Amino acid sequence: MAAQWLREEAAGQSAWWQKVAAHGTPIVEAHDEQHVKMTWLWRDPAGDERHSPICRVYADINGITDHHSTSPSSLTRLPGTDVWYGSAVIDRRWRGSYSLIPITERDLPPVFSDDETLRDRQQRAWWVSL
Repeated sequence: MAAQWLREEAAGQSAWWQKVAAHGTPIVEAHDEQHVKMTWLWRDPAGDERHSPICRVYADINGITDHHSTSPSSLTRLPGTDVWYGSAVIDRRWRGSYSLIPITERDLPPVFSDDETLRDRQQRAWWVSL
């Protein structure tokens, strides 16, 4: 369903977002007996990539996001639209919260130290700053 919606020519238009709102997000689809595929959508209030300063939208998913990663995954912008999307296959029993965190270039991760201890501190400080 989510992949089909993202391929629609109307993706990002008002009627498309109304359909998304009526369905609700994240979009949850069967994957296998033990997992579901969850797709998160975020609407960029500034519009498409030509008008918006947003360069990444991180998903902080309780119990799923690796907060120790120095290169966290971002949602992907659907080119030419205000739509950002991302999917993950998750245990169907998962219950939790999530936050979508849009950032500008100023908030991108820093260049991390090669020293593991310092890198861990830098990485934690960066996540907390978001």
